[in-house]
Amino acid sequence: MKFDISNFFNSFIDSVGNWLDDTLSALFSILPDSPFAALSKVDGVDEILGIINFFIPINYMISVLQLWLIAVAGYYIWQLALRWAKAIE
Repeated sequence: MKFDISNFFNSFIDSVGNWLDDTLSALFSILPDSPFAALSKVDGVDEILGIINFFIPINYMISVLQLWLIAVAGYYIWQLALRWAKAIE
Protein backbone atom coordinates (compact mmCIF):
# COMPACT_ATOMS: atom_id res chain seq x y z
CA MET A 1 0.00 0.00 0.00
CA LYS A 2 1.45 3.30 -1.14
CA PHE A 3 0.90 6.50 0.82
CA ASP A 4 -0.23 9.33 -1.47
CA ILE A 5 0.83 12.64 0.07
CA SER A 6 -1.11 14.79 -2.41
CA ASN A 7 -4.43 13.19 -1.42
CA PHE A 8 -3.53 13.66 2.24
CA PHE A 9 -2.82 17.38 1.78
CA ASN A 10 -5.91 17.87 -0.37
CA SER A 11 -8.16 16.22 2.20
CA PHE A 12 -6.47 18.14 5.04
CA ILE A 13 -6.92 21.48 3.27
CA ASP A 14 -10.53 20.60 2.43
CA SER A 15 -11.31 19.72 6.04
CA VAL A 16 -9.68 22.92 7.35
CA GLY A 17 -11.59 24.94 4.75
CA ASN A 18 -14.89 23.28 5.68
CA TRP A 19 -14.25 23.87 9.38
CA LEU A 20 -13.42 27.53 8.73
CA ASP A 21 -16.51 27.93 6.56
CA ASP A 22 -18.76 26.40 9.21
CA THR A 23 -17.21 28.51 11.97
CA LEU A 24 -17.53 31.78 10.05
CA SER A 25 -21.09 30.93 8.97
CA ALA A 26 -22.07 30.32 12.59
CA LEU A 27 -20.40 33.56 13.66
CA PHE A 28 -22.03 35.64 10.93
CA SER A 29 -25.45 34.13 11.60
CA ILE A 30 -25.34 35.71 15.08
CA LEU A 31 -24.67 39.20 13.73
CA PRO A 32 -27.51 41.44 12.54
CA ASP A 33 -27.99 42.09 8.83
CA SER A 34 -27.04 45.75 9.02
CA PRO A 35 -25.93 47.92 11.93
CA PHE A 36 -27.75 50.86 10.30
CA ALA A 37 -31.13 49.12 9.96
CA ALA A 38 -32.52 51.05 12.93
CA LEU A 39 -31.62 54.36 11.29
CA SER A 40 -33.89 53.74 8.32
CA LYS A 41 -36.85 52.96 10.62
CA VAL A 42 -36.89 56.44 12.19
CA ASP A 43 -39.47 58.70 10.56
CA GLY A 44 -38.19 61.94 9.09
CA VAL A 45 -34.50 61.02 8.97
CA ASP A 46 -34.39 61.22 5.15
CA GLU A 47 -35.99 64.66 5.21
CA ILE A 48 -33.67 65.97 7.94
CA LEU A 49 -30.57 64.60 6.21
CA GLY A 50 -31.73 66.20 2.96
CA ILE A 51 -32.04 69.58 4.65
CA ILE A 52 -28.64 69.26 6.37
CA ASN A 53 -27.04 68.12 3.12
CA PHE A 54 -28.41 71.24 1.37
CA PHE A 55 -26.42 73.53 3.69
CA ILE A 56 -23.45 71.27 4.46
CA PRO A 57 -22.55 69.03 1.48
CA ILE A 58 -21.71 65.94 3.53
CA ASN A 59 -21.74 63.56 0.53
CA TYR A 60 -19.26 65.76 -1.32
CA MET A 61 -17.06 66.13 1.76
CA ILE A 62 -16.91 62.36 2.23
CA SER A 63 -16.05 61.84 -1.44
CA VAL A 64 -13.23 64.40 -1.31
CA LEU A 65 -11.92 62.94 1.96
CA GLN A 66 -11.84 59.44 0.45
CA LEU A 67 -9.96 60.68 -2.61
CA TRP A 68 -7.48 62.58 -0.44
CA LEU A 69 -6.86 59.55 1.79
CA ILE A 70 -6.30 57.33 -1.25
CA ALA A 71 -3.82 59.84 -2.69
CA VAL A 72 -1.89 60.16 0.59
CA ALA A 73 -1.85 56.38 1.11
CA GLY A 74 -0.61 55.90 -2.46
CA TYR A 75 2.16 58.41 -1.86
CA TYR A 76 3.33 56.64 1.30
CA ILE A 77 3.13 53.21 -0.33
CA TRP A 78 5.21 54.53 -3.26
CA GLN A 79 7.76 56.01 -0.85
CA LEU A 80 7.95 52.71 1.02
CA ALA A 81 8.50 50.78 -2.22
CA LEU A 82 11.28 53.17 -3.26
CA ARG A 83 12.95 52.82 0.15
CA TRP A 84 12.83 49.04 -0.13
CA ALA A 85 14.39 49.30 -3.57
CA LYS A 86 17.04 51.63 -2.08
CA ALA A 87 16.19 54.26 -4.67
CA ILE A 88 15.80 56.98 -2.02
CA GLU A 89 16.86 57.45 1.59
